[in-house]
Amino acid sequence: LTSPLASSHLTCRRIVLLLSRSELELSTLNLPPAEPDEIPSLVAAEVEQQFGDSTVAPLVDYFVVPGAAGSTTDVMAFSLSSELVSRWQEIVRRTGMQLAAISSRQLAPLGILRRRGDLQLPLSVAISLYSGEVELTLCKRETPLFLRTLRVSSDDPRTLAEQIVLEIQRCIALTSGLDRAGAPELLLFGREDEHRGLIEALQEQPIGSLKVVHPLQDWPESERSNAAFEEQLQVVAHPSGDRK
Repeated sequence: LTSPLASSHLTCRRIVLLLSRSELELSTLNLPPAEPDEIPSLVAAEVEQQFGDSTVAPLVDYFVVPGAAGSTTDVMAFSLSSELVSRWQEIVRRTGMQLAAISSRQLAPLGILRRRGDLQLPLSVAISLYSGEVELTLCKRETPLFLRTLRVSSDDPRTLAEQIVLEIQRCIALTSGLDRAGAPELLLFGREDEHRGLIEALQEQPIGSLKVVHPLQDWPESERSNAAFEEQLQVVAHPSGDRK
């Protein structure tokens, strides 16, 4: 990262590290009814049990999936070993920058969609394409319900479109009441010229409308001023080699 930043005469002091599903452990937990101040300890206990006999407790972050009052508490928990965090901090430190945050790559598109005013329909699915895999984030309005990673098994766009639609339908079928929410809106991240075949194949599928979102061009106009850019400038890095 240091070389392209320097060649563009950009000064950056912070890095946000986005990790894929294979690098950041995701646990979907169903907890008994609990008060908000009890949830952190319940989540930590569940995640530590999954890590087994590790001598060092993992670092855990989570968010609660809204549900009916008095019912069980559904939680998406993300965990990472403290050794791996320390390793990333040291790698980033050698660049002269600061590791500002570590987050899930699958949640990253939601910030752009919220800024654009998307995610207003009962169901939306953010689709992100990477080398060899596709990430799906199924949301009920602004709340993510499912994070899925699909391995790309074919170069044929129609085969991939069918794989994506089948996984979306499976997620909807797993949750009571979602089938009554109507067809989901598909939000595909990328450029139309890059993914023309997949776009056309998805449009042929019996599912909701499709919208193509460019991560940079579709950034809200109000946040594109030089002052706003300088204030927020940071690098979002994908360890797999993809950069945004």
